[in-house]
Amino acid sequence: MKKRLAMAPLIIFGNAAVFAIGAVTELFIGTPLLGILAFTALVALSVIAVRLFRKKSGVGYGLIFLFGALPALLISFAYAYFVRGGETALPFVLLWYCLLFGGALLVVWGRETYGK
Repeated sequence: MKKRLAMAPLIIFGNAAVFAIGAVTELFIGTPLLGILAFTALVALSVIAVRLFRKKSGVGYGLIFLFGALPALLISFAYAYFVRGGETALPFVLLWYCLLFGGALLVVWGRETYGK
């Protein structure tokens, strides 16, 4: 798959997946242990999916994060403060997701680039 062709599904489905992850983990915030377990599992599944996507498309990890996760975070902040008036925890859940996801991608990139 060519890089330019791979970017459209990445932008559309990547951000939709990030919103879905945020919605699922926001449901489990009431039970912290279950929320942490679900959140960790979703981050791990995201990294696995990104590695498979990268192998098929050749798109770098930085572009995957920049176009597949970061816009969802920015949109969720706009939604929370302009539509909901700050009543939802979704932006903060997605902020933690983006931090962990970005860190995990950085670790994966480092291991692939510099060895094990």
